[in-house]
Amino acid sequence: EALKNCPKRCVGETMGDSDNPVLRLGQSLAPAVSYKESNVETNRKVWNNYAKDWKPDQDWVVKMAANLGEEWASQGLEHVGDEWSDRASLTQVLDEWILPHLGGGEGA
Repeated sequence: EALKNCPKRCVGETMGDSDNPVLRLGQSLAPAVSYKESNVETNRKVWNNYAKDWKPDQDWVVKMAANLGEEWASQGLEHVGDEWSDRASLTQVLDEWILPHLGGGEGA
């Protein structure tokens, strides 16, 4: 939207919208750019896109999971976030930090 309102001299006076590589680049990047929105809105946009694009066989997901060793390689990634932690650490965080506040853990 911002590039549409840009004076013609900044995107080229003779090019049409579809022929202008600068304008096309700006338009393709626009969904990833945050303008004057709250941190919550920005995070929601980023994490929604992360979840939308997440697939266990995506190169970037596989690369992230590679740091976790054989555990995920042998059992496979099933859910968004599996690539962030090994199962033992995840279980520990759930047991010690989350479940007690939900009434489902030992500390409840």
